[in-house]
This record gives sequence, structure tokens and C-alpha cells, in this order.
Amino acid sequence: MFWIAVILTIVAALAIAVIGVVVLVFLSDLATDPGAHQSKRRDRK
Repeated sequence: MFWIAVILTIVAALAIAVIGVVVLVFLSDLATDPGAHQSKRRDRK
């Protein structure tokens, strides 16, 4: 049971780290180029 708890803790920490990095990259992209998403939508139409 002890090893299961350790593994779950490590997996949870990695998942939180990955989600945090993805959110930071997404927000940085919006901050650096806010019009990029709108231009992509216009191109699709």
C-alpha cells in the first residue's frame, strides 16, 4: 500500500506540472499575439 501511495503522489505531481506548463504556454501565446486566433478563424471561413 505504501508504494501505491508513493506512485500516485508522483503521478499527481507530474500531471499538475504538465497542466501548469500547458496553461502557461497557452496564456503566453494569447498575451504575445491576441489576434492570432481571430485571424485563424477568418481564414477558415
